[in-house]
Amino acid sequence: MRSNLSIGPSGRKLIKPFVSAAATPSSMTAQSLLEESKCLDEIIPVIQTLEASLSSAGPQHLKRIRETCESSNKVLDTWIRIQSQAGYAYELMSEEPYLDFITAAQQDQTLTPQAFLERKQGQVTELRRVLEEKKSSQEKTQLEEKQRQLINNSSIKRPKRFGTTNRTPATRGTMKKPSGIPRSTSRITKSNPGSRPSANRF
Repeated sequence: MRSNLSIGPSGRKLIKPFVSAAATPSSMTAQSLLEESKCLDEIIPVIQTLEASLSSAGPQHLKRIRETCESSNKVLDTWIRIQSQAGYAYELMSEEPYLDFITAAQQDQTLTPQAFLERKQGQVTELRRVLEEKKSSQEKTQLEEKQRQLINNSSIKRPKRFGTTNRTPATRGTMKKPSGIPRSTSRITKSNPGSRPSANRF
């Protein structure tokens, strides 16, 4: 739409007053800036108050956060210890001595752990005594066997006497008669009293 402000009443063309082409956008920008400035003026005190609150409450919050972290670490450490103890207890409960005690306690309600331990110690002592007796018996048997072997060996192999020689009995058939020596064929008899002794003839 054309503006008729530049045309005079006589139809003459009048000179337009100086109006910048960017006057309207500039005025709008200035107005918006003014409004933004007012908003900032209202926001700045809120930010300052918030900053003051954070600066005063920050150390307290950090302290609470640190305490919370320490408590969490303690809880985790305690839980880890509980888990390890639970595993150790499970291993103990799975062992044969514990199962024996539980079985004996179920059979005898008056049985105490101390009495059960004393009973087991007595069994161990008795077992050791039996093992020692068995070991001593085996050692005694071995010693007797060695002595018996020594006696048998000594009876089989007797040591020779000093200065003695082995003599083999000579048979009658193998003896050689001495040459030139007369041999008596009759034995000498004892003479009776009053009788003459008879001479042996060669």
